[in-house]
Amino acid sequence: MNPLRIAWAIAVMAALAAVGQPASASPGTQIVQVSVGGGHTCARTSAGAAYCWGRNREGQLGDGGFTARSVPQLVPGLGSGVRDIVAAGSATCAVVRDGVWCWGSNPRGLLGVGDERYQRTPAPVSGLTAGVRSVALGIGRACAVLDDGGLRCWGANAHGAVGDGSTIDRTSPVAVTGLSGVVGAAVGDDHTCAVTGGGGFCWGGNTAGQLGDGTTGDQSTPQPIPGLPAPLVQLAPDSTHTCGLLRGGAVYCWGLNLHGALGDGAGTDSTRPVRVAGLPGRASAVSTDFRSGCARVSARAYCWGFNAFGKLGDGTELDRPVPVPVVGLPGPIRAVATGGSAACALTRPGQLWCWGHNQWGGLGDGTTADHRTPASVVGF
Repeated sequence: MNPLRIAWAIAVMAALAAVGQPASASPGTQIVQVSVGGGHTCARTSAGAAYCWGRNREGQLGDGGFTARSVPQLVPGLGSGVRDIVAAGSATCAVVRDGVWCWGSNPRGLLGVGDERYQRTPAPVSGLTAGVRSVALGIGRACAVLDDGGLRCWGANAHGAVGDGSTIDRTSPVAVTGLSGVVGAAVGDDHTCAVTGGGGFCWGGNTAGQLGDGTTGDQSTPQPIPGLPAPLVQLAPDSTHTCGLLRGGAVYCWGLNLHGALGDGAGTDSTRPVRVAGLPGRASAVSTDFRSGCARVSARAYCWGFNAFGKLGDGTELDRPVPVPVVGLPGPIRAVATGGSAACALTRPGQLWCWGHNQWGGLGDGTTADHRTPASVVGF
Protein backbone atom coordinates (compact mmCIF):
# COMPACT_ATOMS: atom_id res chain seq x y z
CA MET A 1 0.00 0.00 0.00
CA ASN A 2 1.11 3.57 -0.67
CA PRO A 3 2.91 4.87 2.49
CA LEU A 4 1.01 8.15 2.16
CA ARG A 5 -2.31 6.27 2.34
CA ILE A 6 -1.11 4.32 5.42
CA ALA A 7 -0.18 7.53 7.26
CA TRP A 8 -3.49 9.09 6.31
CA ALA A 9 -5.44 6.04 7.50
CA ILE A 10 -3.75 6.23 10.90
CA ALA A 11 -4.63 9.92 11.23
CA VAL A 12 -8.24 9.29 10.23
CA MET A 13 -8.68 6.43 12.71
CA ALA A 14 -7.36 8.63 15.50
CA ALA A 15 -9.79 11.41 14.61
CA LEU A 16 -12.95 9.36 14.05
CA ALA A 17 -13.73 9.13 17.75
CA ALA A 18 -14.40 12.87 17.81
CA VAL A 19 -17.05 12.67 15.08
CA GLY A 20 -20.77 12.64 15.82
CA GLN A 21 -21.31 15.78 17.88
CA PRO A 22 -21.86 19.30 16.56
CA ALA A 23 -18.39 20.63 15.81
CA SER A 24 -17.98 24.33 16.45
CA ALA A 25 -14.84 26.05 15.24
CA SER A 26 -12.27 27.30 17.71
CA PRO A 27 -12.93 30.76 19.19
CA GLY A 28 -11.89 33.47 16.75
CA THR A 29 -11.92 31.10 13.78
CA GLN A 30 -13.99 32.22 10.81
CA ILE A 31 -15.26 30.57 7.65
CA VAL A 32 -13.44 31.88 4.60
CA GLN A 33 -14.83 29.56 1.90
CA VAL A 34 -18.04 27.60 1.30
CA SER A 35 -19.03 25.09 -1.40
CA VAL A 36 -22.44 23.44 -1.96
CA GLY A 37 -22.84 19.91 -3.34
CA GLY A 38 -25.86 17.87 -4.33
CA GLY A 39 -27.12 17.50 -0.77
CA HIS A 40 -24.12 18.35 1.36
CA THR A 41 -22.12 21.48 2.08
CA CYS A 42 -18.47 22.01 3.03
CA ALA A 43 -16.54 24.98 4.38
CA ARG A 44 -12.95 25.99 5.05
CA THR A 45 -11.99 28.09 8.06
CA SER A 46 -9.29 30.70 8.53
CA ALA A 47 -7.35 28.06 10.46
CA GLY A 48 -7.34 25.79 7.43
CA ALA A 49 -9.86 23.30 8.84
CA ALA A 50 -12.49 21.52 6.72
CA TYR A 51 -16.09 21.05 7.89
CA CYS A 52 -18.86 19.21 6.03
CA TRP A 53 -22.52 18.46 6.73
CA GLY A 54 -25.68 17.16 5.03
CA ARG A 55 -26.15 14.03 2.95
CA ASN A 56 -23.62 11.24 3.50
CA ARG A 57 -24.95 8.23 1.59
CA GLU A 58 -21.72 7.86 -0.40
CA GLY A 59 -19.33 9.02 2.32
CA GLN A 60 -19.12 12.58 0.99
CA LEU A 61 -18.74 14.04 4.50
CA GLY A 62 -15.44 12.18 4.89
CA ASP A 63 -16.11 11.01 8.45
CA GLY A 64 -15.88 7.28 7.73
CA GLY A 65 -19.63 6.66 7.95
CA PHE A 66 -22.84 7.09 6.00
CA THR A 67 -24.93 9.07 8.50
CA ALA A 68 -26.34 12.43 7.40
CA ARG A 69 -25.41 15.40 9.62
CA SER A 70 -27.58 18.48 10.02
CA VAL A 71 -24.81 20.56 11.63
CA PRO A 72 -21.16 21.04 10.60
CA GLN A 73 -18.68 18.27 11.39
CA LEU A 74 -14.90 18.53 11.27
CA VAL A 75 -13.51 16.26 8.56
CA PRO A 76 -11.18 13.86 10.42
CA GLY A 77 -7.54 14.58 9.62
CA LEU A 78 -8.31 17.96 8.07
CA GLY A 79 -8.16 20.20 11.12
CA SER A 80 -5.50 22.38 9.47
CA GLY A 81 -3.60 22.84 6.24
CA VAL A 82 -6.60 22.97 3.88
CA ARG A 83 -6.09 25.57 1.15
CA ASP A 84 -9.19 24.99 -0.99
CA ILE A 85 -12.32 22.84 -0.69
CA VAL A 86 -15.11 22.03 -3.13
CA ALA A 87 -18.26 19.90 -2.91
CA ALA A 88 -20.28 18.67 -5.89
CA GLY A 89 -22.81 15.91 -6.38
CA SER A 90 -21.91 13.22 -3.85
CA ALA A 91 -18.20 13.93 -3.54
CA THR A 92 -15.75 16.41 -2.01
CA CYS A 93 -12.14 17.40 -2.73
CA ALA A 94 -9.63 19.55 -0.85
CA VAL A 95 -6.22 21.00 -1.61
CA VAL A 96 -3.69 20.35 1.16
CA ARG A 97 0.08 20.81 1.45
CA ASP A 98 0.86 17.50 -0.22
CA GLY A 99 -1.61 17.71 -3.09
CA VAL A 100 -5.32 16.98 -3.49
CA TRP A 101 -7.47 14.64 -1.39
CA CYS A 102 -10.96 13.50 -2.42
CA TRP A 103 -13.74 11.41 -0.90
CA GLY A 104 -17.30 10.24 -1.54
CA SER A 105 -18.77 8.69 -4.69
CA ASN A 106 -16.33 7.67 -7.39
CA PRO A 107 -18.09 6.96 -10.72
CA ARG A 108 -15.71 6.73 -13.67
CA GLY A 109 -12.71 7.64 -11.54
CA LEU A 110 -14.09 10.95 -10.25
CA LEU A 111 -11.88 10.87 -7.14
CA GLY A 112 -8.67 10.38 -9.11
CA VAL A 113 -7.40 7.54 -6.92
CA GLY A 114 -6.83 5.10 -9.79
CA ASP A 115 -10.06 3.09 -9.44
CA GLU A 116 -13.83 3.55 -9.10
CA ARG A 117 -14.34 2.55 -5.45
CA TYR A 118 -16.02 5.11 -3.23
CA GLN A 119 -14.01 6.59 -0.37
CA ARG A 120 -15.54 7.25 3.07
CA THR A 121 -12.47 9.20 4.21
CA PRO A 122 -10.12 11.51 2.27
CA ALA A 123 -7.78 9.75 -0.14
CA PRO A 124 -4.90 11.25 -2.15
CA VAL A 125 -5.36 11.92 -5.85
CA SER A 126 -2.75 9.99 -7.82
CA GLY A 127 0.23 12.00 -9.00
CA LEU A 128 -0.69 15.31 -7.37
CA THR A 129 1.66 15.53 -4.40
CA ALA A 130 2.44 19.27 -4.32
CA GLY A 131 2.18 22.49 -6.28
CA VAL A 132 -1.61 22.60 -6.55
CA ARG A 133 -3.31 26.02 -6.43
CA SER A 134 -7.00 25.05 -6.51
CA VAL A 135 -9.35 22.18 -7.28
CA ALA A 136 -12.61 22.07 -9.27
CA LEU A 137 -15.22 19.33 -8.96
CA GLY A 138 -18.37 18.33 -10.83
CA ILE A 139 -20.78 15.42 -11.04
CA GLY A 140 -18.40 13.22 -13.02
CA ARG A 141 -14.94 14.77 -13.08
CA ALA A 142 -12.46 16.99 -11.32
CA CYS A 143 -9.57 19.28 -12.26
CA ALA A 144 -6.58 20.75 -10.45
CA VAL A 145 -4.97 24.09 -11.30
CA LEU A 146 -1.23 23.85 -10.74
CA ASP A 147 1.06 26.55 -9.42
CA ASP A 148 2.87 26.57 -12.77
CA GLY A 149 -0.37 27.37 -14.65
CA GLY A 150 -1.01 23.87 -15.92
CA LEU A 151 -4.35 22.07 -15.65
CA ARG A 152 -4.88 18.39 -14.86
CA CYS A 153 -8.31 16.72 -15.12
CA TRP A 154 -9.73 13.25 -14.52
CA GLY A 155 -12.99 11.29 -14.40
CA ALA A 156 -15.86 10.86 -16.90
CA ASN A 157 -14.83 11.73 -20.44
CA ALA A 158 -17.56 10.47 -22.80
CA HIS A 159 -17.98 13.99 -24.20
CA GLY A 160 -14.30 14.97 -24.09
CA ALA A 161 -14.66 17.06 -20.94
CA VAL A 162 -11.31 15.90 -19.51
CA GLY A 163 -9.74 17.90 -22.33
CA ASP A 164 -6.96 15.56 -23.44
CA GLY A 165 -8.33 15.09 -26.96
CA SER A 166 -9.87 11.70 -26.18
CA THR A 167 -13.19 10.34 -24.94
CA ILE A 168 -11.62 7.76 -22.61
CA ASP A 169 -12.46 7.97 -18.91
CA ARG A 170 -9.46 8.80 -16.73
CA THR A 171 -9.13 7.45 -13.18
CA SER A 172 -6.06 9.59 -12.52
CA PRO A 173 -5.06 13.11 -13.67
CA VAL A 174 -4.01 13.89 -17.23
CA ALA A 175 -2.86 17.18 -18.73
CA VAL A 176 -5.42 19.30 -20.57
CA THR A 177 -4.27 19.90 -24.12
CA GLY A 178 -3.13 23.34 -25.25
CA LEU A 179 -3.65 25.35 -22.04
CA SER A 180 -1.06 27.31 -20.07
CA GLY A 181 -1.24 30.15 -17.62
CA VAL A 182 -4.47 28.80 -16.09
CA VAL A 183 -5.68 30.87 -13.14
CA GLY A 184 -8.99 29.14 -12.47
CA ALA A 185 -11.14 26.21 -13.58
CA ALA A 186 -14.69 24.98 -13.00
CA VAL A 187 -16.50 21.76 -13.88
CA GLY A 188 -20.06 21.22 -15.11
CA ASP A 189 -21.92 17.96 -15.65
CA ASP A 190 -20.61 17.27 -19.16
CA HIS A 191 -18.27 20.18 -19.83
CA THR A 192 -15.34 21.98 -18.25
CA CYS A 193 -14.13 25.59 -18.39
CA ALA A 194 -10.94 27.44 -17.50
CA VAL A 195 -9.67 31.01 -17.38
CA THR A 196 -6.14 31.84 -18.47
CA GLY A 197 -4.21 35.05 -18.93
CA GLY A 198 -5.40 34.91 -22.53
CA GLY A 199 -9.13 34.51 -21.89
CA GLY A 200 -11.77 31.89 -21.23
CA PHE A 201 -12.06 28.39 -22.68
CA CYS A 202 -14.65 25.59 -22.47
CA TRP A 203 -14.73 22.02 -23.77
CA GLY A 204 -16.73 18.78 -23.55
CA GLY A 205 -20.47 18.26 -23.99
CA ASN A 206 -22.25 20.94 -25.98
CA THR A 207 -25.76 19.70 -26.82
CA ALA A 208 -27.33 22.90 -25.44
CA GLY A 209 -24.62 25.29 -26.64
CA GLN A 210 -23.04 25.47 -23.18
CA LEU A 211 -19.54 25.91 -24.63
CA GLY A 212 -20.55 29.32 -25.98
CA ASP A 213 -18.82 28.93 -29.33
CA GLY A 214 -21.97 29.22 -31.44
CA THR A 215 -22.28 25.47 -32.10
CA THR A 216 -23.85 22.43 -30.45
CA GLY A 217 -21.01 20.02 -31.23
CA ASP A 218 -18.88 18.41 -28.50
CA GLN A 219 -15.22 19.42 -28.23
CA SER A 220 -12.49 17.25 -26.67
CA THR A 221 -9.97 20.10 -26.38
CA PRO A 222 -10.36 23.67 -25.05
CA GLN A 223 -12.19 26.15 -27.28
CA PRO A 224 -12.15 29.96 -26.86
CA ILE A 225 -15.41 31.78 -26.11
CA PRO A 226 -15.88 34.44 -28.79
CA GLY A 227 -17.89 37.64 -28.87
CA LEU A 228 -17.43 38.97 -25.34
CA PRO A 229 -16.88 42.72 -24.87
CA ALA A 230 -14.24 42.27 -22.14
CA PRO A 231 -11.90 39.54 -20.88
CA LEU A 232 -13.32 36.78 -18.67
CA VAL A 233 -12.13 36.58 -15.07
CA GLN A 234 -14.32 33.67 -13.90
CA LEU A 235 -16.36 30.88 -15.50
CA ALA A 236 -19.15 28.88 -13.84
CA PRO A 237 -20.44 25.91 -15.86
CA ASP A 238 -23.46 23.83 -14.85
CA SER A 239 -25.31 20.95 -16.52
CA THR A 240 -26.69 22.73 -19.60
CA HIS A 241 -25.57 26.34 -19.29
CA THR A 242 -22.52 28.40 -18.37
CA CYS A 243 -22.07 31.86 -16.89
CA GLY A 244 -19.01 34.06 -16.97
CA LEU A 245 -17.87 37.14 -15.08
CA LEU A 246 -16.14 39.75 -17.22
CA ARG A 247 -13.54 42.26 -16.21
CA GLY A 248 -15.59 45.31 -15.28
CA GLY A 249 -18.30 43.29 -13.53
CA ALA A 250 -20.76 42.28 -16.26
CA VAL A 251 -22.16 38.73 -16.18
CA TYR A 252 -22.92 36.79 -19.37
CA CYS A 253 -24.53 33.35 -19.71
CA TRP A 254 -25.14 30.90 -22.56
CA GLY A 255 -26.72 27.51 -23.25
CA LEU A 256 -30.16 26.21 -22.27
CA ASN A 257 -32.46 28.93 -20.93
CA LEU A 258 -35.09 26.73 -19.31
CA HIS A 259 -36.61 28.34 -16.18
CA GLY A 260 -34.68 31.54 -16.95
CA ALA A 261 -31.22 30.05 -16.34
CA LEU A 262 -29.49 32.66 -18.53
CA GLY A 263 -30.95 35.55 -16.53
CA ASP A 264 -31.57 37.74 -19.59
CA GLY A 265 -35.37 37.78 -19.31
CA ALA A 266 -35.79 36.45 -22.85
CA GLY A 267 -36.33 32.77 -22.19
CA THR A 268 -34.54 31.88 -25.43
CA ASP A 269 -31.68 29.38 -25.61
CA SER A 270 -28.39 30.80 -26.84
CA THR A 271 -25.23 29.15 -28.13
CA ARG A 272 -23.42 32.46 -27.66
CA PRO A 273 -23.09 34.65 -24.54
CA VAL A 274 -25.98 36.95 -23.59
CA ARG A 275 -25.83 39.50 -20.80
CA VAL A 276 -27.61 38.85 -17.51
CA ALA A 277 -30.18 41.63 -17.14
CA GLY A 278 -30.86 43.96 -14.25
CA LEU A 279 -27.89 43.47 -11.96
CA PRO A 280 -27.68 46.75 -10.01
CA GLY A 281 -23.95 47.25 -10.28
CA ARG A 282 -20.72 45.43 -11.00
CA ALA A 283 -20.61 41.76 -10.02
CA SER A 284 -17.54 40.40 -8.26
CA ALA A 285 -18.37 36.66 -8.42
CA VAL A 286 -20.80 34.29 -10.12
CA SER A 287 -22.00 30.78 -9.29
CA THR A 288 -24.34 28.35 -11.08
CA ASP A 289 -26.29 25.23 -10.28
CA PHE A 290 -29.11 23.29 -11.93
CA ARG A 291 -30.75 25.84 -14.29
CA SER A 292 -30.06 28.83 -12.05
CA GLY A 293 -27.33 31.23 -11.04
CA CYS A 294 -26.30 33.72 -8.38
CA ALA A 295 -23.94 36.70 -8.35
CA ARG A 296 -22.35 38.89 -5.70
CA VAL A 297 -23.06 42.55 -6.50
CA SER A 298 -22.12 45.40 -4.15
CA ALA A 299 -21.80 42.89 -1.29
CA ARG A 300 -25.34 41.58 -1.85
CA ALA A 301 -26.54 38.30 -3.37
CA TYR A 302 -28.76 38.20 -6.46
CA CYS A 303 -30.11 34.97 -7.96
CA TRP A 304 -32.15 33.94 -11.00
CA GLY A 305 -33.61 30.92 -12.81
CA PHE A 306 -35.12 27.73 -11.38
CA ASN A 307 -36.50 28.25 -7.87
CA ALA A 308 -37.42 24.77 -6.63
CA PHE A 309 -37.38 24.53 -2.81
CA GLY A 310 -36.82 28.29 -2.63
CA LYS A 311 -33.18 28.02 -3.65
CA LEU A 312 -33.13 31.60 -5.01
CA GLY A 313 -33.66 32.87 -1.46
CA ASP A 314 -36.36 35.43 -2.29
CA GLY A 315 -39.02 33.86 -0.06
CA THR A 316 -40.90 32.20 -2.94
CA GLU A 317 -40.66 29.18 -5.23
CA LEU A 318 -41.35 31.22 -8.37
CA ASP A 319 -38.85 30.94 -11.22
CA ARG A 320 -37.09 34.22 -11.96
CA PRO A 321 -35.95 35.00 -15.53
CA VAL A 322 -33.91 37.97 -14.26
CA PRO A 323 -31.97 38.40 -10.99
CA VAL A 324 -33.77 39.08 -7.70
CA PRO A 325 -32.12 39.91 -4.37
CA VAL A 326 -31.76 37.25 -1.69
CA VAL A 327 -33.77 38.50 1.28
CA GLY A 328 -32.91 38.37 4.95
CA LEU A 329 -29.12 38.31 4.85
CA PRO A 330 -27.73 40.31 7.79
CA GLY A 331 -25.34 42.77 6.25
CA PRO A 332 -22.85 42.57 3.38
CA ILE A 333 -21.72 39.24 1.97
CA ARG A 334 -18.22 38.07 1.12
CA ALA A 335 -19.19 35.13 -1.12
CA VAL A 336 -22.17 33.24 -2.54
CA ALA A 337 -22.17 29.58 -3.59
CA THR A 338 -24.83 27.41 -5.21
CA GLY A 339 -25.21 23.68 -5.78
CA GLY A 340 -27.97 21.16 -6.37
CA SER A 341 -31.08 22.79 -4.93
CA ALA A 342 -29.49 25.00 -2.27
CA ALA A 343 -27.25 28.03 -1.87
CA CYS A 344 -25.14 29.66 0.83
CA ALA A 345 -23.72 33.11 1.50
CA LEU A 346 -20.76 34.03 3.66
CA THR A 347 -21.22 37.25 5.60
CA ARG A 348 -18.87 39.33 7.66
CA PRO A 349 -17.33 38.39 10.03
CA GLY A 350 -17.31 34.85 8.70
CA GLN A 351 -20.89 33.83 9.46
CA LEU A 352 -22.63 31.43 7.09
CA TRP A 353 -26.25 31.44 5.90
CA CYS A 354 -27.88 28.81 3.66
CA TRP A 355 -31.28 28.30 2.01
CA GLY A 356 -33.19 25.93 -0.29
CA HIS A 357 -33.50 22.14 -0.14
CA ASN A 358 -32.65 20.60 3.24
CA GLN A 359 -33.81 16.96 3.22
CA TRP A 360 -30.47 15.71 4.59
CA GLY A 361 -29.50 18.73 6.68
CA GLY A 362 -27.28 20.35 4.06
CA LEU A 363 -28.27 23.85 5.22
CA GLY A 364 -26.51 23.19 8.51
CA ASP A 365 -29.09 24.74 10.82
CA GLY A 366 -29.79 21.54 12.76
CA THR A 367 -33.06 20.79 10.93
CA THR A 368 -34.18 19.01 7.78
CA ALA A 369 -36.78 21.64 6.86
CA ASP A 370 -36.44 23.52 3.56
CA HIS A 371 -35.90 27.27 3.79
CA ARG A 372 -36.98 29.84 1.20
CA THR A 373 -34.88 32.50 2.92
CA PRO A 374 -31.44 32.23 4.56
CA ALA A 375 -31.00 30.26 7.79
CA SER A 376 -27.93 30.58 10.01
CA VAL A 377 -25.51 27.64 10.00
CA VAL A 378 -24.89 26.25 13.49
CA GLY A 379 -21.46 26.49 15.10
CA PHE A 380 -19.85 29.45 13.36
